[in-house]
Amino acid sequence: MSMQELTQQGCPELVATALVKIYEGHTADEVESAVPDFKEDPIHRGAKNPDSKVVELLVDESVCFANGEAGDAYLVLGVADRVSGSAAFTGTQRDALFLERKIFNNTKPNLRVETGPSPVWWTR
Repeated sequence: MSMQELTQQGCPELVATALVKIYEGHTADEVESAVPDFKEDPIHRGAKNPDSKVVELLVDESVCFANGEAGDAYLVLGVADRVSGSAAFTGTQRDALFLERKIFNNTKPNLRVETGPSPVWWTR
């Protein structure tokens, strides 16, 4: 996929640029900044209770973004931090609305976030 294809699918340019760099051989650690940030779904790391872990991870990151000065922020779930190329795209099958509700219900004041699947390089 090209950056143009990603942005045509609604992917923000900042995120699309980083995703292309990862696909081309960089790691997420090398290309991420305050925004975008990349996280691997804990289910791929053999975490005990991955559902609880992913909620904790996303709530923590959402609070950090909310307290930051960046304005719009992007967290991409389903990308391994220290792997490059297509293998970095581990994906996730998490339900977007479930994640939105969990973030909202586990933050005070309640944070509203937007989520949605974005298939990249044959991975969701």
